[in-house]
Parts: sequence; structure tokens; C-alpha cells
Amino acid sequence: MTPQELKKLCDDCASAANSNKEEEALELLNKLEQLEPPSEADLRTSKAGATINKLQKNASTPIAALAKQIVTKWKHAVDAQKKRKREANGDASGEGSAEKKVKGEPGAKIKAENVASAVSSAKGSPAPSVKSESSRPIHKERKLSTITTEKRPERSSKSDNPPGLEPAYRSGSSEKDDTVRLKGATMSYDALSFDSIAEKAILVERALALEQAVYDKMEQHVNDEYRSRIRELFLNLREPTNAALRDSIVTGAISCKDVVNFTQEELASEAIKAEQAAIDKQNLFAAQGAGATEVRGSPPPPRFWSCGLLMFRCSA
Repeated sequence: MTPQELKKLCDDCASAANSNKEEEALELLNKLEQLEPPSEADLRTSKAGATINKLQKNASTPIAALAKQIVTKWKHAVDAQKKRKREANGDASGEGSAEKKVKGEPGAKIKAENVASAVSSAKGSPAPSVKSESSRPIHKERKLSTITTEKRPERSSKSDNPPGLEPAYRSGSSEKDDTVRLKGATMSYDALSFDSIAEKAILVERALALEQAVYDKMEQHVNDEYRSRIRELFLNLREPTNAALRDSIVTGAISCKDVVNFTQEELASEAIKAEQAAIDKQNLFAAQGAGATEVRGSPPPPRFWSCGLLMFRCSA
């Protein structure tokens, strides 16, 4: 997709979202999310990043969540492109080796000898009194038993074609409602399966349980709130950095009935939570700084001196 086509698609998304056309905006955003991430140059030319970034503050929760997912995906893609470029230049860490830095400089031989001497001295010196990084306890993250990080085609209900992915329809329900519920179960399966190595039968069981929990929470009514909650769960569970939550649901560590009652903050991935915490900390710091400036700029309080029964005010 050319930068011009990307810009038009993003502008159309923003226009639909700002006109409260949620369905149209979500359809365009989904189309945008399924495309290959644009290069850094294309993002700069089209200003697509800035356009979609603004949609993260949209009043519609599904639009804001999907916009955040797209921005995160693009950011990771750009970072990966930069890393590949550094590796191609022979500097994967972004820093040249000591030998490279010494070469070509005046007195390179002396500097090299100094480095070797320093290393030799360090080997014979006693251990420092402070604790080294290696002596600190290492926090081990919980192993994700159903998630794979290997490069392989993404799974979905379309690719797996699992049997039995059909909700238990309520007696007397309309054909339209049954179709919407089937879509809800399919979206749940897609969200849980795309990077999973779990068996189809387990994923089907969890997807149906998740859809049923949403349906029961809506008192077995297929309404706008049902659709909104299904989309919200899909977008949060489909977030690549939210592997821990997907794994917990598939393994049964977290029940589907509990998941549907999670708040937006509880559904967010650890990466997004950390990002939000950093933003909150920065905002708090800025607010405290503004308060301190305000106090420093305010005039000192008046002084009072008492003398017997009379009190006189003395200006500072």
C-alpha cells in the first residue's frame, strides 16, 4: 500500500469515528490492522501514526482499543526494522566494540594496552562490597504452557475448522440472534488460538464458555451491550502482548465467568499496564511540579504582632 493510500484509509477511519459511525470505523480499522505494518518512512510521509494515535482517546471503547492495538503493532514493526538495520551494519547492540572504538584513534596501541591492564587488574582485585547484579534474586516469569513464540502461520477458526464451535442456542431464540452468537464464539476462538499450541477441542471449549458467560451476563439477550463486550474481549485477548491472560484462560487458571467481569484495566496486557503506570507517574510528577511552582510564586502570608490587647498587622 502506497503512503497516499494509507493516508486516505486512516483519514476515512478518523472521519467515521469522529462522526459516531462506530461500525464503519471498526470495519476500516480492522482492514488497517490486517495489513502489513508500514515502514517508518511511509508512516512519516502519510502521518498515519498521528491520525490513528488520536483515535486511542475516542469515546467508543472498541475504537480506542483497536486503535491502540494498531499503534502498538506498528511501533513493534518499526523497532524490528531498526534492529534489522543495525544488525546488517554489524552493530546489533547499537554500540561498537572497544576494539572498534580504539582503532583509528591516535595512540590506539596505548589505549588497547590500558584496557588490557584494567581487565587484568580487575580479575585480581577483591570483590566489591556492594552486591553485584548477578547476586540479586532474579524474578522468573510464569511459563506460558499453551503459547508459542516460534514463527508459524497464525491459527484461527478458519484455518483450524474445529468441530463443535457452535453455542448452545436458547429455545425460541431468533435466527439473527443465533448468527450473532456464532460470530461471538468464532471471535473468541480466534482471540485465544492465534499463537496457541493447545488442542482444538480445548480452544473450542474455552471459546464457547467465554461467549456463554457474556450471553449470561446480558441476561441471555443479544443486544448492543453484548456485541460491544464481545468486541472488547476480542481486542484485548488478541493483543500480542497479552499472552499471559490467554494462557490463563486456556489452561483454566482463570474462569471465563470471571474474565467477562474484568474491567478495561484488568483486561489490559502487562506491557500496556506498565505504559499506563509510566504515564500516570509522569502526570503526577508534572502536577506536583506545577503545585510547587505555584507555591513558590505566591506572596508570603502577612505577619501579626501583638501588644497587650491590640494586634497590629505588619506587611512583609
